[in-house]
Amino acid sequence: MIGYQMNNASADQSEYADLPKEKREILERLEAKHQQFLNVKEKVDKEGRPAPKPPEPIKTEILDHFEDPIDKKEINFVNGWISETKGQMKGRVVEVGVGALTNDKTQGVVLMRIWKYPSGLLEGHQYLTPEKRGAVKVVDYEGLDLILEAEDGFKWKFNVPSGKFTEMTDQTKTF
Repeated sequence: MIGYQMNNASADQSEYADLPKEKREILERLEAKHQQFLNVKEKVDKEGRPAPKPPEPIKTEILDHFEDPIDKKEINFVNGWISETKGQMKGRVVEVGVGALTNDKTQGVVLMRIWKYPSGLLEGHQYLTPEKRGAVKVVDYEGLDLILEAEDGFKWKFNVPSGKFTEMTDQTKTF
């Protein structure tokens, strides 16, 4: 005699409802994994290799140490700052090093490097402070505005996208 097992059809309306419970569960798990695979395909390059994954988000912060990128020793770096620009400056990573020129320690300087993943360095800019007041350091930031303080305590706001300095006094002057 062949046995027939009845399933509780009221709760189970899948396309596998008429199959035995064990087989139904196996097929439903396989289908779920297949759907997961279809929804999360790994990106591949032109040769079919897995594409490089984007880097972890960059934390916006003041850097205690900034390496001379060219190792020319033209700038004595005091500190720096790094940020992803998220929408501004085309969403690139900006790295800023500040200090003074080695051949004129009274001349403050800002070196800005702009990066884009995965191609690397796009451009670099060097800006001299409007007045010779010694080496500058980043003491604070607000968005893409850096607060720079010279050795004598004088402060400028440096706008990263424009490369402009603004005096931090009652009478504001932009350079």
